[in-house]
Amino acid sequence: MSSPRFEHAVGFVLRASIEGGYSNNPRDRGGPTNRGISLRAVRQLDADKRLPAFLRAELDIDADGDIDGDDVPGWTRETALKFYRLFYWDAIHGDLLPWPLALIVFDAAVNQGVDSAVRQLQQLCRIPEDGIVGSVTIAEAARLAGADDAQHEWAARRLIVARLARYRTLADADVFFDGWAGRMLDLYVEVLKENA
Repeated sequence: MSSPRFEHAVGFVLRASIEGGYSNNPRDRGGPTNRGISLRAVRQLDADKRLPAFLRAELDIDADGDIDGDDVPGWTRETALKFYRLFYWDAIHGDLLPWPLALIVFDAAVNQGVDSAVRQLQQLCRIPEDGIVGSVTIAEAARLAGADDAQHEWAARRLIVARLARYRTLADADVFFDGWAGRMLDLYVEVLKENA
């Protein structure tokens, strides 16, 4: 079952300028990617036996029994929505985190992985970093985000700045940093629109 918050968050992530289409940059450690879903992530989930049969069938476009680079260009938006809901939104408990932190953590999970995204939030909340959203993380995120738009914006800005700082440390920042910075700007504009 989908929620309005998930629809909003995934709508932002799937915009053409963010994760909208197919790419196969040889410097991208995720390999071929479509709609923000990398072949590397799918293969890891499949190897870990975490990829449900229905989703595996949808990702194996040519139905040859394996999910490979030939399948990636054919991945649909509908399949992406199922993938994002199961492996990112539900994993971060997006319906329980305060908005707009839920949007920022979801976007980070898609771009950097769930563990990294959650640890950044936990670091900002000044709680132990275990990469898992539980009751303490949810409560501390709510406290951090506060009750008014000014506090929401402050918390969002801090989390976006933390993401930018992390991106600068990555080995492939020389190739991808401008794109990541643009993504953070789009994210901040989205937060400002919602708080206007």
